[in-house]
Amino acid sequence: MYSGQYKKVKTSANSSDKPGPSRFAPRGFVVHPKAEEIKPQPEQKPEEQTQGEKSKEVGKSFIDGALFAHRPTPPKPPRIQMKLAIGQPGDKIDIQTQSPNNLVQCKLVTIGTEKVNVANDKEEKEANRIIKAIKDKYGIDISSQSGVNAIKLDYDQVPDSVKNSLSTKEWELKELKALEKALQHFAPILGTRRKASSRAGKDQEITSASKIDQAIDANDASGVLDNTTVGEYFGSSKNFSMFRAGTDDKADFNDNDKQLKGTAVHEIAHGLLSYALNDYVAALDYWTNKNSKSGKAGAEAPITVYGETNASEDLSEAVMYYFVENKTLKTKCPKRYEFIKKTVKDWTKNNKKP
Repeated sequence: MYSGQYKKVKTSANSSDKPGPSRFAPRGFVVHPKAEEIKPQPEQKPEEQTQGEKSKEVGKSFIDGALFAHRPTPPKPPRIQMKLAIGQPGDKIDIQTQSPNNLVQCKLVTIGTEKVNVANDKEEKEANRIIKAIKDKYGIDISSQSGVNAIKLDYDQVPDSVKNSLSTKEWELKELKALEKALQHFAPILGTRRKASSRAGKDQEITSASKIDQAIDANDASGVLDNTTVGEYFGSSKNFSMFRAGTDDKADFNDNDKQLKGTAVHEIAHGLLSYALNDYVAALDYWTNKNSKSGKAGAEAPITVYGETNASEDLSEAVMYYFVENKTLKTKCPKRYEFIKKTVKDWTKNNKKP
């Protein structure tokens, strides 16, 4: 049974630098104070008005000539708009980052065991549909507590005080949508359709998906809660989890929705395509084994810098691009593209009936 543990952290597909702890420190946000109310000025007498205009001229001369003579205009900080939602008792009041003309009211609803942020009844209905469909079609429970349990099981060298600080996190509807889209690509080897595929007779490698607040950075006594992990697969628990750090991430694609789908595809591939890893290494000149690079001149490199970590990350990154930006993978990594294309085609080549 595949019992690997793989995590994806924030990094850029186009960056030539290796990811490091300091690169992913969260940005600060500034809440702008409310603008001061402008009150009408009392009517001035002619002599007072003249005297006031002279004062303005002196002041303007001082400001233009001395105070700001060589001071560049600082960039405006990001604007944070806060709006309180009016909902039912017990609903969570949320803060949304939106443009002034696109404010959204959100409330927290409970669907089964999960918490989901929605804007209205229509979104709540959609979240219900997605959670049910993922279970019915793909045999995967949306269970955030399963992810917490998986971390505690695999990070057995971390102090209990750290593990006990783990917590589930509410889903955003966009995350559930991205997860459903990601799973659609693997549909032939999931749920009841798996019995008709080339993976028939093998246990499904993923049975639960979770949303968690923070991961843990290392499985040793120094392990602490981590703000850089966007997704992680736990083979021992057949679980993959998404984290708060990935909610608005754009590390690989300049589009958050594509990135959310990509992160989900990456983690799913760690589980569902683990069986193909040895063949993947053999098909490429880049690796001599799962963890060692060959160093051969001219060997086709992974599609991202993160893919250089090991062969498993390489495969998951390649699968991510295959399903999210297919043409990019085909152009930059044709050998990887052809391997994944054949692997996906083989899922249904026997045409068995479930």
